[in-house]
Amino acid sequence: MSTTSEQLPRFTGSENDPAVGMFAPVVSGVGPDGEPITVPAKGPAVVVLLAHWCPHCQREVPILVRLQESGRWPPGVDLYGVSTFVDEARGNYPPSDWLDKEGWSAPVLVDTQYSEAADIYGVRSTPGMVFIAASGTVALRTSGTIPARTMEILLRQLAAGVPLDASLVR
Repeated sequence: MSTTSEQLPRFTGSENDPAVGMFAPVVSGVGPDGEPITVPAKGPAVVVLLAHWCPHCQREVPILVRLQESGRWPPGVDLYGVSTFVDEARGNYPPSDWLDKEGWSAPVLVDTQYSEAADIYGVRSTPGMVFIAASGTVALRTSGTIPARTMEILLRQLAAGVPLDASLVR
């Protein structure tokens, strides 16, 4: 796992997040198939850090998949997954099978056993989301399930290049 940029500060909440405005990290590693993958810092994009055993992630993944399948995901906004906090003893293992079963089609970076990608993004709870503006800067970070309607609003704001409304996720 490698990054070409500064690690984001630890996420403690969307309000007054010090990462907003910082350049998003470029993280390189491998995907579930062992092939190299890079999660670029270009935007607009959403990076979702997921744990296969997390009940909030198990609710969020179908929401994201439905938004994409229904055409409500804005064109030009990329989606990346980061499979993190992997634990063989917990449900939905292996994570790649769970994501396949849910219909996840976005690229997935597999985090290291030491959760290096999660640390790079400053995220310690899942699902953690990093919304990246077209400028490559962090527009918003969140943690927890985001309802479909709220996600649609945030995605439209991201696609339009306007500031994201952090009050929607408090």
